[in-house]
Amino acid sequence: MSLRGFKVIISDVSLIEALGKALKHAAYSEKKMDIVEKGYLSILTNGLFQISTHATPSIFEIALDLRRNGLEDLFDCLITGTAIAESDGFITEDGKIPQIVEKTDYAYFPISSLNVFKERLLPPR
Repeated sequence: MSLRGFKVIISDVSLIEALGKALKHAAYSEKKMDIVEKGYLSILTNGLFQISTHATPSIFEIALDLRRNGLEDLFDCLITGTAIAESDGFITEDGKIPQIVEKTDYAYFPISSLNVFKERLLPPR
């Protein structure tokens, strides 16, 4: 399935990273833990998103290259590597990622924030 004609791919690493952050904020609150569980399961089961695994040779190669070029966070390397290997563009709010990718062989790959993506690529309502 797609959202407004776009296929949305989510790296499994993004899900792990988001779950870790959510659990930190939800700790010791059963209500918040229920919200985390429902949200996470919704992403996995609603059919709107394609979940991509990071365990491919091409993703690892790209991730290691990004690391060599200064992208220090392991999750960011794997998530960005997944985007480059398996999609036509990447939406991130991490400002370091586009700067580092720009210095690599992947400089051609379109990376933007969500707001820039909406402004440039989605038709006006």
